[in-house]
Amino acid sequence: MIFSINCSGNRYFLAYCLLAAVLSGCAVAPISVPRGERVPLPLKIASFGPDKRSPQAADMVTIRWKVIATGGVGSYRYEFRTTDGQEEKSEQVGVLPTWDWSPKVPGTYRVKVLVRDAIGNAGDSGWSSPYTVVPPLVVSLLSPDPVSPQAAGMAKVRWKVNTTGGVGERTIAFRTTYGKEEKREQEGPSLWWDWAQQEPGTYKVKAVVQDAIGNVADSGWSREYLLVPKLKILSVTPDKFPPQVAAVSAVRWEVNETGGVEERVYSFWTSNGTSERAEQIGLSPTWNWSPAEPGIYRVKVAVRDAIGNTVDSGWSPEYRIELTAGLKSLIAVMPLENLTGMPVSVQELRKTLVRDLSRKGLNLLGDDDLEKFKERHRIRYTAGLNRELGEALRVETGTDAVLFPTLELMDDTLPPKAVLVARLISTNRSTPILWMDGAGISGNDAPGFLLLGLVNDPAVLWGKTEGKVVESLVGYLSGKGGQGPRMVEKRFLPKSYHGVPPEVPAGKETLSIAVLPFRNESTRRNAGEIMTLHFIDALSRAGRIDVVEPGEVRQVLLRTRTIMKGGLSLPQADILHTALNVDLVLTGIVTEYQDYLGGWGNPKVEFSTRVFDMKTRQIVWSSSSYNHGDDGVFFFNLGKVNTAFALASGMAHSTVEKMEAAFHKKEGPPPTAGAPPPTE
Repeated sequence: MIFSINCSGNRYFLAYCLLAAVLSGCAVAPISVPRGERVPLPLKIASFGPDKRSPQAADMVTIRWKVIATGGVGSYRYEFRTTDGQEEKSEQVGVLPTWDWSPKVPGTYRVKVLVRDAIGNAGDSGWSSPYTVVPPLVVSLLSPDPVSPQAAGMAKVRWKVNTTGGVGERTIAFRTTYGKEEKREQEGPSLWWDWAQQEPGTYKVKAVVQDAIGNVADSGWSREYLLVPKLKILSVTPDKFPPQVAAVSAVRWEVNETGGVEERVYSFWTSNGTSERAEQIGLSPTWNWSPAEPGIYRVKVAVRDAIGNTVDSGWSPEYRIELTAGLKSLIAVMPLENLTGMPVSVQELRKTLVRDLSRKGLNLLGDDDLEKFKERHRIRYTAGLNRELGEALRVETGTDAVLFPTLELMDDTLPPKAVLVARLISTNRSTPILWMDGAGISGNDAPGFLLLGLVNDPAVLWGKTEGKVVESLVGYLSGKGGQGPRMVEKRFLPKSYHGVPPEVPAGKETLSIAVLPFRNESTRRNAGEIMTLHFIDALSRAGRIDVVEPGEVRQVLLRTRTIMKGGLSLPQADILHTALNVDLVLTGIVTEYQDYLGGWGNPKVEFSTRVFDMKTRQIVWSSSSYNHGDDGVFFFNLGKVNTAFALASGMAHSTVEKMEAAFHKKEGPPPTAGAPPPTE
């Protein structure tokens, strides 16, 4: 047998053929090999592996396995196979040298590839190293704590995620959306986020989790979470300005609030400086307060919504409740103070006053008991009450209030004139002025037709004067309330004045003021004390000014040995500020206080005032006033004022009205450059 060998193929293949022929004993006839042709190389797998290293997460990744084969004859076909250690599975067969694997089930796998060429030669990659597929990354958003709704700025809401699977450490990003915008709130390894949103609105929250190799899972948006506006107290207001009267006044407090969740519960509290007391707890935002005891109170309100959010208004400014005096109150009538500058039988006039008060049914302290009390305490000054004596009088005699009558004028000259001023002081520890009024009548005030209205009998005139004061007092004790401000006439306004708001202490709505005796530079005796009473009367009628009882002022001046010859000095002002604990001090000078005698004449009054702010030690008010009785009168003496009392009263009330308006305006002009400070 003769072999014919084509040498155009691979030289190794040729050698193999020759060797086979020789061994078989065949004769070999050499044949020619076409030039340029080669013998095929054996089929071989050059490389095989994935494009992503192990581990990966199931159902979250596509892993591309790629094989490179060399040699063999013609085109290749590839078969990719997997095994999980228990079962071998053919995954893909075809001409593609790549296989995109998306594992669905976690486990440890091995992969291999079989390659065949066109003539059936086969190559096997062998099993790959173990390839781990972990469970897929999963995230769910747990229910927030606390649940919706909540109040913005008042609740800390904890959002928590539950996440499993994935590769390595996870990063959790919490996000919120309010409408169209999305905001990243917190990012890190923590599984919870404490949300303290300040702005109300309807929000949604989601968590995005990423593992160490970049796999991402999204919890999806939560249900809507409602944040209502923050629970806030806007105001707590009474319907009446202080002071009010104990056991008589009913003050309606109302709270105005906003925000919070659903139904609210209101708790009203009071404090008297030593203890706190819950007054009303319920669903009503109003509380009707009828204080039975006098004192200085503060009120606060706590509001709680349906889910427990609570806000507190804080304590209100001081609210003064004064001791009242009624028709059954025990009243001591002090001796009649004589400021006429003339000898007058004040004992007889007091008797008529006491008699008329008794006829009105008032409960008066007996004169014997009053005299014994005065002797025990060696009382010589009977025109005012200080706190120590007021307390002693209340404890020892049961007196509720003291009436101080003052005779300003008693002129028997035709036509006669009479002026009576009185004030009622509580024996409570703060000795507040409960009531003050006065009457000044001239016999020719209302002469009428053919002068039939003239009063020429001084006794009759006194009866009219005293009767007006008694009627006013009985009206107050009957529950008609204190005296309101008098009508201010334009002609009585100060001729010049300047005021700036003083510094109101924190927590107070009213200013306290002490009126020092006016310096008398007129020819009228006691004009300084008289003008002081006019201003005490005017200030006690003002709504937002508390006047210190002049008896307390006198006690402090005596105790501190304060003598004001040229006005109030700064050291003296400091002493009074400490002793009296007042915000303001009013002083003044009387340069004219004149009544006329007989049927013809004109009263004249002239004075100036200054008010010192005790905290800033600055002048916050100055004024100058002067008037005649016939100012503004043109025909038949209509509107003429016949007594200096009536003239001074109108001027004092006009001054106080302007002063109070200046003190309580929000902004004031700078102090007058020419206003001098207190003397050093």
